[in-house]
Amino acid sequence: NFLDVEMPNAANFYMDDRAETELPVFSGEVCMTDCKDSVEITMRAAVLNVTPEEDVVAEEPVEEAAVEEEAAPAEEVEVVVAAIDPALIEAGEGAFRQCRACHEVGEGASNRTGPALNGVLGHTIGGVEGFRYSNTFKDAAEAGEVWEAESLAAFLGDPRGTRSGTKMTFRGVRSEEEATALIAYIESLATE
Repeated sequence: NFLDVEMPNAANFYMDDRAETELPVFSGEVCMTDCKDSVEITMRAAVLNVTPEEDVVAEEPVEEAAVEEEAAPAEEVEVVVAAIDPALIEAGEGAFRQCRACHEVGEGASNRTGPALNGVLGHTIGGVEGFRYSNTFKDAAEAGEVWEAESLAAFLGDPRGTRSGTKMTFRGVRSEEEATALIAYIESLATE
């Protein structure tokens, strides 16, 4: 004989129905396309290196006529770019403290002993309006040289060795990682 006893916490228990509710959902076919109604872009990267290291060769040549038939009408496509690592930007902000004596960056930045560094990547070397550059930077500007991540990192590592004749007295950053963090920080402020 069973006793007909009701436990005082009976309302807090429920039947385990995972085999009927969850198992079918997680053991079904995996969605691979159009799974989400909309996608929202929350951030954009200032620098993204996606160049493959090896040359990729197609296994079979594709006929041009077949490609033209499959091509959809041209539409504007917004490129989604990975965001810069916030920890890298934070490290760059810490590294920029040694630069603040001569340079400003961000909203309202102006030329000081050194030029303002807003949006330096992709711009002409020695091209900040209103700053009096040394001859090495004037020559680079006349030649149309542009700051790229690699050239800026090299300059930050060894200013006098990279640009002989520069007026910049900075000894250089200690590592490539510090230079990368500095560049990420400067570019994060330039894109805000």
